[in-house]
Order: sequence, then structure tokens, then C-alpha cells
Amino acid sequence: MLKEALVLQLAIIAVPAYTANSIPVLAAKILKKRTPIDMGKTFIDGRRILGDGKSVEGFIAGVVAGTATFFPAKLVVTTFYSQYLKSVVLSLQLFFVTAFGALLGDILGSFVKRRLGMPRGHPFPVVDQLGFMVTALLLDYLIFSINIFSIETLLLLMLTYIIHKLSNYLAFKTGLKNVPW
Repeated sequence: MLKEALVLQLAIIAVPAYTANSIPVLAAKILKKRTPIDMGKTFIDGRRILGDGKSVEGFIAGVVAGTATFFPAKLVVTTFYSQYLKSVVLSLQLFFVTAFGALLGDILGSFVKRRLGMPRGHPFPVVDQLGFMVTALLLDYLIFSINIFSIETLLLLMLTYIIHKLSNYLAFKTGLKNVPW
């Protein structure tokens, strides 16, 4: 029962993180005008803080969409192993923090890429695939004391790596992304 509860808990964390991380790509295709999060400013090294790839609109859309995944999750999960789906308020807080954490991780990855002189769209192996999930998990651990130090979390990260590679390749093939990573 404990294993099933942990797997369900990690699945509950994965859905808003995956959603939040993918929605900005769609927002970039739909929205004609986007505002860069860094407002075009440069860091002390003279390079853009984040670049044009991270927009306010994409961030907001990702957090809202990731948080909104609570509603179908609540419908699907009828046996509540997780305390986080028993309370609507706590659930929404968890899904918000997870979605926010996923996009924060993506932004931190872009920040590091710019500091290393990597241009927008340049691959940054492992960070590109796992940074969003690791940051979401860390925030959930810090705020909600969710156990992330388990073999199930390691399996989630391995699965996330594979899903990220496949979904980005599909997004590239369908024209949603300019690069397959």
C-alpha cells in the first residue's frame, strides 16, 4: 500500500510539471506578441539574462495549465492514497507549486545556458530534460515535505528523461519546435 501511495504521489507531481513545461511551446505558436521575462536586459557578463525564449505569457500559461490539471486528476483518482487530493485548497497549492517549480527549473536552465555562452535552442543535455522536474520535486519537498528520496523518484526521473526526448522530437516533427531537443 505504501509503494502504491508513493507511485500515485509522484504521478500527481509529474502531471502538472509535464503540463507546465510543455504549454509555453504551444503559447509561443499561438501568441503573436510575447514579452521576454528578462525584459531584454543583460546580466553582468553582457549576455541576455534569459533570452527571448522565456516569455511572461508562456510562464503564466504554463503555471495556469499545470495548476488546472488538478481537476481531471481529482476525477480520475477516486481512491485517495494521497493527502494532497483530499483537500481542494491543498491540492491546488501543490499543483501550483509543482507547475511553478517546473517552469522555474526551465528558467534556471536557460540562465545557466546563457552564462555558459550557449545560444537559445542549443542543447544542454540532462539539464534540458530533467531541470524542470528536479526543481519541481525540490520545491514540493521544501514546501510540502513530500518524500522525493526514493527509488520511485529515480524511476520518475528516468521516465521523464525518455518522455522529454520523445515529446520534443514529436514537437519538432510537427513543427511546434525548431529543434528536436
